[in-house]
Amino acid sequence: MLRSSGPLLPRLHTLIWETCAFEETRNDERCLMFMNESVRTFRIAGDPADDTIIASLETLFSCTSARMPKLTSLEVDFPPLDEYQLPLLDLVRDLPDLTELIIPPFPDITVILQGLYELDSDDPGEVTVIDLSGVESHGFSQLRMLHIHATYDAASQIFLQPWPLTEVSIHCHTPASNIATAELVSRIASSCPNLEELTLSFFDMSIETLITLEDAPLQLVTVSDLEPLLRCAKISLFHMDTIWPLSLSDTDIQRLARSWPSLRYLSLTPVPGFLVPERVDKVSLRSLLHLAKSCPKLCDLHLLFDNQDVQLDDLLQELRIKGILQFKRLLNFGVGFSPIHDWLGVATFLSKILPPGVPLLWGCGPDEWIDTDHISPDIKSSWDHRWNRVVSFLAGKDAIDIVSDDSSEE
Repeated sequence: MLRSSGPLLPRLHTLIWETCAFEETRNDERCLMFMNESVRTFRIAGDPADDTIIASLETLFSCTSARMPKLTSLEVDFPPLDEYQLPLLDLVRDLPDLTELIIPPFPDITVILQGLYELDSDDPGEVTVIDLSGVESHGFSQLRMLHIHATYDAASQIFLQPWPLTEVSIHCHTPASNIATAELVSRIASSCPNLEELTLSFFDMSIETLITLEDAPLQLVTVSDLEPLLRCAKISLFHMDTIWPLSLSDTDIQRLARSWPSLRYLSLTPVPGFLVPERVDKVSLRSLLHLAKSCPKLCDLHLLFDNQDVQLDDLLQELRIKGILQFKRLLNFGVGFSPIHDWLGVATFLSKILPPGVPLLWGCGPDEWIDTDHISPDIKSSWDHRWNRVVSFLAGKDAIDIVSDDSSEE
């Protein structure tokens, strides 16, 4: 058992402990004397060489979390021995404030990366640095699914060489910039040719976060940012949370649909979100024609439709000319906070292309949008009413009654 008479330097902020003769001088015991709750940065380096030292490391890691529970930065610089990989993971799990993690280049870090997602916390932390330099090419040999809480910049450092991953989920705390998003997407697409599912999301959807970004420069994700991902032909799920609408056109959605014929789930609605009506590229209901044609397996679809220039009569005419074109397996259809003017035209078109009984999801939960007036006052004043009319129409309410009830509304 390691012993210490009590912490020295109780206001210590950074503790760096390096040793080359770990087993001879019992530097582990001396290190404990400096551990206390004020320490935020801990770097430990050495050269453990036998089972006795491994056991000592396990005790040291246990004491680290007990005596320095508020660590935000941890760097472990030992030779990458599998014997202390699990104790290191236990240490990481016991440090809820950790934002920087630098670990040795283990030959296989599957256990570490899977364990990072399994943190038992209602408010998961966010890793801002992940240093995997030196990991051998077979390091991810068994890893097919990677879920982590990290900034996009940190997560990008993982994807520097080919991995056999098929499912990737990156969850950051606050919305990422379009530059960070583009870099992460590019690296994932290049490193994971067999990718099937990709989720990029953020946790903080509070109105306070929305307000702080109101005056920020626009950071719109464009089709160019997503271009590398179109090479991943096996994509079946793509979910990306943004705070600004994506700058995509119907033609871009058509390219996406043709690139991902196995697509089952697609969600590109901004949350909580801004409208940015002045942007050039916007999606209209015409994009549904492309998705219905090229993605027959689609079950869940969530898009922002804010291009109001497309004539609904023209879309209905296209349906009549092309014959029956309808989603076959769609189970959920979401429109986010899409603006709507001609609710009856929208309802008529959707009734032709959506399978019967598919629920239309408008808006979102109260935890995401506390005050929708920050997005647009039209949401409460008119759009909500009109989308509810569409929902009623799709549910089978008599169209004549709806028109009669709403005949005075523009």
